[in-house]
Amino acid sequence: MEHEERERRMGQILRRMRSVQFCDLISDMTPGEIHLLSAIVENESETRKISEISNQVGMQPAGVSRLMNSLEEKGLIERRSRAGNRRVTDVYPTEQGRAINQRNRRVFHDYWEAVYAHISAEDTERLFQIWEEILDSMEQVLRQQKKEQDT
Repeated sequence: MEHEERERRMGQILRRMRSVQFCDLISDMTPGEIHLLSAIVENESETRKISEISNQVGMQPAGVSRLMNSLEEKGLIERRSRAGNRRVTDVYPTEQGRAINQRNRRVFHDYWEAVYAHISAEDTERLFQIWEEILDSMEQVLRQQKKEQDT
């Protein structure tokens, strides 16, 4: 396969994957809200500032704040000022937030179970191996090219 053909096919596959909106299975939340709530619930034992959560989810603090406003309005999270430092606000899931996150996890689990039901276990394992090889190669090439740019 020619280099240009590989690029074209990879682009088509990635665009097609992005167009599959399985977050639509959860109609009362946006993908960003789902992702953020999950991060908050999964790390609720840690007291964390918005900036720390922003780094974890790979979003700008302003975007995280907007999503938190929405999650707070829905009663899924609460923000509390940290004892001893009222300028710092920590974020915690509510009971309802934990329950909704559990529902979301179940919906996604069921979705992926149905997807993988059509693919053999061997093919699934090989797919994962290939993706890991691709990602390892991408990271290696990126590091090398950045290193070359810096010199």
